[in-house]
Amino acid sequence: GGGGRGSGGGGSAAATSSAEEAVPLPRSAAAVLQRDQETARGFHEDLRMFAAKFGVRAELQDGLGAVVVRPVGGGLQQDVLRGAREELRGLIAYYFPEAAAPTAPAPAAVRAAAGSAVSSQPRRQVHLVVDPEKGAGLELSPTPEGFRVDHVEDYPGQELVVGETIVEIGGCVLAGLGEVAMEDAFGELFAHGAVLVVAPPGH
Repeated sequence: GGGGRGSGGGGSAAATSSAEEAVPLPRSAAAVLQRDQETARGFHEDLRMFAAKFGVRAELQDGLGAVVVRPVGGGLQQDVLRGAREELRGLIAYYFPEAAAPTAPAPAAVRAAAGSAVSSQPRRQVHLVVDPEKGAGLELSPTPEGFRVDHVEDYPGQELVVGETIVEIGGCVLAGLGEVAMEDAFGELFAHGAVLVVAPPGH
């Protein structure tokens, strides 16, 4: 009688090396990215800015199940990688809120006490419009949270309202930077199409 041959071992899935990070996307992300072109465009633009900021390559996996972060050239230091991972998770949570949903629902009493959710005012995302000759037509004042919008000119026109505060530009959070660093960051990332996150007046 012939002896049965053992079946070949399955392919071994290589663990992600320290030089490469895969940050998972929520299950709904693929559908959102395929269905909502504006969200997909904004997400890809923010990924590009994120990659430039940390000096990495950030690419969506083919199945849209994760974002793979690879260092450009040499490896990344662990603390830089950790910061990049945290910022990327925040970006994913912004575009796909279910990723950041709390695991346990808040008790009804807590929700009732929150009233109209004053503590977490809705923030929205807009794209900066910059005319090569006229600029953005904005007058801004620095505050601890970011830049308050003091005046918006009719041209080139912005999706901003006087009194709102720009709290983030191109993935860079402005709160707590200090006036000089905040102006430097804003000036560096100030460009047509830059993604702004704005908080409502009196937040």
